[in-house]
Amino acid sequence: MRDAAFKPINEPRLVAMLEKKLKEDGRLEENQHLTLRTPPLASDIPGREPPGIHVTVFPTWIVCKAEDAPASNNDVRRRRLVKWQDLAPSGGRQRYETDERKKLEVTPLRFVGACEDGHLQDIDWRWVVHGKDNCREQMWVEERGTSADPRDTRVMCDCGKSMSLQEAFLPGRLGACKGERPWLGDRDPNGCRHQLRLLTRTATNTYFPQVATVISLPAAEDELSRLVEAQLGQLSDVKGAEDIRQGPQIQSGDQGRLRGL
Repeated sequence: MRDAAFKPINEPRLVAMLEKKLKEDGRLEENQHLTLRTPPLASDIPGREPPGIHVTVFPTWIVCKAEDAPASNNDVRRRRLVKWQDLAPSGGRQRYETDERKKLEVTPLRFVGACEDGHLQDIDWRWVVHGKDNCREQMWVEERGTSADPRDTRVMCDCGKSMSLQEAFLPGRLGACKGERPWLGDRDPNGCRHQLRLLTRTATNTYFPQVATVISLPAAEDELSRLVEAQLGQLSDVKGAEDIRQGPQIQSGDQGRLRGL
């Protein structure tokens, strides 16, 4: 991030606590130190790339908002299931462009996979539906009724294969966990021995952040603090008011104000 895009935040207690925690977890080298900064501000200069913060796209399976179902069956809501890489590059990959050049608004799929060790990852829906078959036909999410029952939701492919969402709850149906940790952008170096379990992306039990809290005690800005800071080098050996009175290196005006304070 460019220097003009942020301001430093001075919270030494919070920095010390976070550094200690990260070093204990092996996520920060002993000789490394943290800095806290305000969010970056976009540049108002035309043509200049705005500063930003790199993030991880998760989940990468996307469903189109627009329904695409046969007119003869109004009880079925059928929407395209695509990968993030398939979205139109222009406009920040916020739309999917069909073969007919129709642009559809999209939203992340609401299901992800997790395991007992706290790993979180995308579900490989092509593998779940097709197994080892390398099919590249269009995939869909088909919903029936309004009950949100897993039996009424299916992941389908134009090749004819499909899977009810209820099947996704069967042990081992979603495959093995790869130990992924998208909030860190890596995989667990110890791997994982568990099978994935289906979770709703927005559920409260999907992800638990660690929250750090400290009491902020900002330094008071008063005349005494300013005088001491201005004369800090001269005052390093001062033991009391008598030293200030006798100190010729301190300006007489400042001596008087320091004695008065």
